[in-house]
Amino acid sequence: TLCGISNYLSAEYPGVYSRLIEKDGYSLSLFMPSGVASTKARTHHHGYPRKTYENIEDYGTQLHEHTKGQLDSLNYSEIKSLSFHQLDVPLPKPQLRVSNKTIISPSLFKSVLGNQDAFIRSLGINEYLFMGYPADFSGEVGLEITEEIQTNTKPLFTSFNGAYIGYLTHPVHYENSDSECQTLNWYGPRNTPYFKMLSIEYIKHIDKLQNDL
Repeated sequence: TLCGISNYLSAEYPGVYSRLIEKDGYSLSLFMPSGVASTKARTHHHGYPRKTYENIEDYGTQLHEHTKGQLDSLNYSEIKSLSFHQLDVPLPKPQLRVSNKTIISPSLFKSVLGNQDAFIRSLGINEYLFMGYPADFSGEVGLEITEEIQTNTKPLFTSFNGAYIGYLTHPVHYENSDSECQTLNWYGPRNTPYFKMLSIEYIKHIDKLQNDL
């Protein structure tokens, strides 16, 4: 998000982009946050923007200008297969870390945030598999999964799907990064490899189902 914490409800820059692209005649525009990382948005007029709605409008308009000429050249194919699947994921005990030597007890964590639900959801359209995670899912980890799977199925990774269990980032950043990466990996540095392993097996299973059709 570009505006950070605010007292106003806003669709942010995706809302600006959707409004403009639908004015061009497209019936529906959907925003899906992909594999994430720490980024900043640069606008034409304001450099790295302060958190203002003017810059949200500016950034959404830039995205529209960048993509509107390319949409007309897209090739569309018939939908030959459509599927939806969900894998419920048991979670380890939470490890909310507030300093290098201090971790909040699991019982205190649950008393504040309750029991967390975790799952991997997917929408399959032909050979593409949109993978939804209940977390900030690292694009770096998504690339590793793509390189390892060796399947006809092509995964596309999305974040913030239906629940939230904190960050899923590469373990190397847990010890060698700032406190944000440690604090928001609510279930510790081994949770990402766990989800990575499940994702690889999940994709292979979906791929087999598709091949057996």
